[in-house]
Amino acid sequence: MECGRTLGIHIARGRRQADELKKRDYIAKYIPKISEALQQILEFDDKERDRTTAQLTDILNRSRNL
Repeated sequence: MECGRTLGIHIARGRRQADELKKRDYIAKYIPKISEALQQILEFDDKERDRTTAQLTDILNRSRNL
């Protein structure tokens, strides 16, 4: 029974990590579009847009640390 519980924990951990990566990839996919929208709304130049993209990517990496 203990072996089964350990196996279940291992499988659940793998699923959680896979779900986390899927969510992270989904969010990362839209970061450039978010930056472009912010550029239009706040009238950024291209340099500021790129800086915003980098900041959003950094925040994503820190908040979803794997």
